[in-house]
Amino acid sequence: MYKVASKMKLRFATSKGNLSVEDLWDLNLVTLDKLAIAIDEELSKSPRKSFIAETTPENEVAKLKLDILKDIIKTKMEEKAKKESEKQRLSEKNKLLEILARKEQANLENLSEEELRKRIAELG
Repeated sequence: MYKVASKMKLRFATSKGNLSVEDLWDLNLVTLDKLAIAIDEELSKSPRKSFIAETTPENEVAKLKLDILKDIIKTKMEEKAKKESEKQRLSEKNKLLEILARKEQANLENLSEEELRKRIAELG
């Protein structure tokens, strides 16, 4: 799909001007969604020009554009979910490290004077 788009030098008309497929990756999800909706509406409104052929060349280009947009949106959504998952994992790890540090501190505070003196002597 991307090979075909690059061979065609496919461009997407936006409020920022005509964008290449590569430029689409820089757009946020809301903008991509609006662009996909517009192309989907264009596809649904286009009249059927032939009862023999299933699609017209214009419909093929619009379908290709929509497929590219849907793929980019899907990829960006997956990346966003992965980042959120990683953020939650790191947050949980930090909480566990804090709890561990508190427990280690409590263990040190529970040592007897003799054990404390011994550990201090070991440290020099």
